[in-house]
Amino acid sequence: MSEVSRTIRRALDARVSAEVAPELGGIQGMVLGRIVAANREDRDIYQRDIEKWLHIQRSSVTSMLQNMEQAGLITRSAVQKDARLKRLQATPKGVAYHDRVHNTIDRYETELQAGLSQQELETMCRGLNILLRNAQVILDSSAEIRKEQ
Repeated sequence: MSEVSRTIRRALDARVSAEVAPELGGIQGMVLGRIVAANREDRDIYQRDIEKWLHIQRSSVTSMLQNMEQAGLITRSAVQKDARLKRLQATPKGVAYHDRVHNTIDRYETELQAGLSQQELETMCRGLNILLRNAQVILDSSAEIRKEQ
């Protein structure tokens, strides 16, 4: 199962990198999409929001956002009420890339699902959602065990 996950992610990264920009992978494209959507809704979005959404550590998100900032896709600015918070904003280049990423991911998902019936897709999604819930329970219980130690 981990081979499937890795291959799907690598294929998405390769597709986005090839069709949009070499410095942009699939996860960065999805993060850019979240930032653009929040900006369009005039809603603030911060690094911690990305950490929670992706369920990954702060250092990984920091590195990704730094790379996106260096590529000119986003800016990070301190918030007046709390200097520790950095508001994320898509640049015009980031917004332009977002539209291309969105189209690329849509085509990728269609191609990825080729050959599966609607019933097979629904069954797979139900199974994956169960696995996701179980993994979250394991994560939560592991965090509790660490706290107790």
